[in-house]
Amino acid sequence: MMFQIHSAFSLETIALVAGVALLLYIKNQPKVKSIWPVIAAWFVIGFSILSIICTAYSAISFCNKGYCPMSKKMMNYQSMVEKDKEMKE
Repeated sequence: MMFQIHSAFSLETIALVAGVALLLYIKNQPKVKSIWPVIAAWFVIGFSILSIICTAYSAISFCNKGYCPMSKKMMNYQSMVEKDKEMKE
């Protein structure tokens, strides 16, 4: 699940960068008179920002439920360190 979250976040970031690049390209080209490329660029930017927010929320809720693999490893490591301290005493 975390791999899917990381993949989604990466694709959303790429979409955000592409939208900003398109917007900057359109703003710097005096030949473009149509409003449709600007609308498309703002649509991509807005949609990617909303997607990033939703992905971040689902990742945080996923980890808060205890399914985050990294938190389990860290919890096991801390408990192992505590057990080692108890054994040494």
